[in-house]
Amino acid sequence: MSKARFMIAALGTLLVGCGGSGLNSGFPDPPLDKTLFPAGPGVDGGSVLRTYKAGDTWEFTVGGTMLREDYDEQAKLKSKTSGPVTGQMIRQVSAVTFQGAPALKFTDTLSYKINGGQNKVEILETYGIQQIDGSVTMVGRRDNNADCGVVTKTWLPASFAAGANVGGEANFTGLGTYLDSSFVPHNFNDFYDTSTAFTATNSNSVTSTTATPFTAWRTVYSDSYVHNWDVFNRFLNTNEFIGQNYRMKTVEDVSAIDDWCPLWGAPIQRAYQSTRTDWLVDSIDNQAGIVKITYHLEKRSLDLKMVLTVHSLQ
Repeated sequence: MSKARFMIAALGTLLVGCGGSGLNSGFPDPPLDKTLFPAGPGVDGGSVLRTYKAGDTWEFTVGGTMLREDYDEQAKLKSKTSGPVTGQMIRQVSAVTFQGAPALKFTDTLSYKINGGQNKVEILETYGIQQIDGSVTMVGRRDNNADCGVVTKTWLPASFAAGANVGGEANFTGLGTYLDSSFVPHNFNDFYDTSTAFTATNSNSVTSTTATPFTAWRTVYSDSYVHNWDVFNRFLNTNEFIGQNYRMKTVEDVSAIDDWCPLWGAPIQRAYQSTRTDWLVDSIDNQAGIVKITYHLEKRSLDLKMVLTVHSLQ
């Protein structure tokens, strides 16, 4: 490819399209190493999902590997980095008002370093409502502080049993608004398409370093999404910074095999894989009513083991 990668649109016209990533991370092997838990009698993780409360917190240690690839504006591989990853993942629950109604916000903050280098932080917020039967319905998502819309689909089951299966697809559009020069609000044409699946396979005994069994539910989880920002309208109609390294689009596929403790409302360990591609702006220009964007790609793959070390339940 001899020319810089770019997109062009006339004023008011959006050409950033949707589409899949073409990536398939597959499912990781179940974790085989021992998990650290306090000494004492065996713990039964239960089968009924916890009733979540604001302030519930779970902290996981994170270890594994990462592969990162950076491409230039001509789609040629510019750099490639791989190595061991260490860090932590914290999930917190807070009570919020979402689209005018009470909801719970589950904030996942993944902080990690590769080869002991600079710390990276990824944030995913899932907005949910716990139904009368105890299941949790997803009503919205935010990915690294980018707004998304409203949808209703079951995210977590009320009870765990072999063969229990929940999830589904959701399509968020018109995500957020901006004010024009006359202070009239307009919708962005952002979209956020997501698909999740959560399946419980069987009750599983997890070995601890004290030889005390912990009864958990083995579950298979997948989450795929495409988040596409209305870059042209944002550039033309707002004061928002649209420049170098602004994210135009993100595609991510996640798969995990988890050992769930429904009683605590979280997995006690996760074998987690993620493949992510970001489309990032190099330059953006507006000449004679034509917007031209040059961009490059960054890809990263994570293969992690997450182990619950601390939890605080309200």
